[in-house]
Amino acid sequence: MFVVGTTAYVLWALLFLKTRRRIDVLRFQAQARNQGSIIQLIQGMQDIKLSNSEQQKRWDWEKIQAALFRGMVAYLIGPMASSLSHLRLGSLCSFNIVQAVNR
Repeated sequence: MFVVGTTAYVLWALLFLKTRRRIDVLRFQAQARNQGSIIQLIQGMQDIKLSNSEQQKRWDWEKIQAALFRGMVAYLIGPMASSLSHLRLGSLCSFNIVQAVNR
């Protein structure tokens, strides 16, 4: 029984390793954009206030957060994330959360 379970697990992991790698790369890129954006916001706070671009910067930050959320949804869904319907579901969920935060 142990050998059958181990073999099934190894096959499952090998089948979806490529998908998981792609999802990880996308998630890491989104996290890097998020960190860069936060650093820019903190370091350029005075310039942002002087140019009255708070709303634009907030929208940029929200787009990055939505991408992070979609990445996390894809990561949690795992191998099924390659299906377009699941990606659309993650996109709609992140859009709804951003809309709820704005209200």
